[in-house]
Amino acid sequence: CERPRIAVIHDSNIHSFMSGAFFHSDDQELFFKAVEDGYGIDREDCDPDQLDMFEYPMSRAIAARSRATIVHNRWARQHLDGIDSVYVIPHGAASNLRTCDPGLIARLRKRLSLGSHEFVAVTMGYVNRLKRVPIIVQAIAQLRALGYPVRLVIGGSITDEQEWLLHQITELELHDAVTVTGYLTDDEFDGLIQLSNVVLNLRYPSMGESSGTMYKAMAREKPCIVSNYGQFA
Repeated sequence: CERPRIAVIHDSNIHSFMSGAFFHSDDQELFFKAVEDGYGIDREDCDPDQLDMFEYPMSRAIAARSRATIVHNRWARQHLDGIDSVYVIPHGAASNLRTCDPGLIARLRKRLSLGSHEFVAVTMGYVNRLKRVPIIVQAIAQLRALGYPVRLVIGGSITDEQEWLLHQITELELHDAVTVTGYLTDDEFDGLIQLSNVVLNLRYPSMGESSGTMYKAMAREKPCIVSNYGQFA
């Protein structure tokens, strides 16, 4: 970078971005340079297809070339140990998010067929395997088998393996217990947090991000279940 500026790194693991933006382009030399600068691996010894994305998150080269780098949690800061001018500025959520339009809440309940007696657990955002959805669905099945009236709402678009997830829901006979909303507007997203009883916000492995969903949930005074791992620990 000839004119370094301030970098904000939300996901401390940017391996997929670096690979897609540079290695698979005419600028692949920049990918190899980032590997060398960040991890001391010479191009001759680097096989990009063999680099484990979680072992080589690829953000060190960006931080090292920036005038300053902002991350949102201490765990991400630890991964940039030894690089000066890295600062932790926590992700935030507006404190005025504690109430939602009652009409919106009622419409969401009707749309999702949520009974007043049901305990509503939600997992939200762009849903992928890293958010432990298969494990969550299994837990819902176990609770239902024990007689607990729990409903799981997966709030957002499923970014990978949707067919596999739908197969799991069918196999466990959870059609009336698990709902996938698809894309939500900002108001619907906030409303779903408001009507929930608990927010499930699991991660493994981690991309190092701080969860905006979790901060919104805490701003609404909702209990959250998180992974005792990485930035959440």
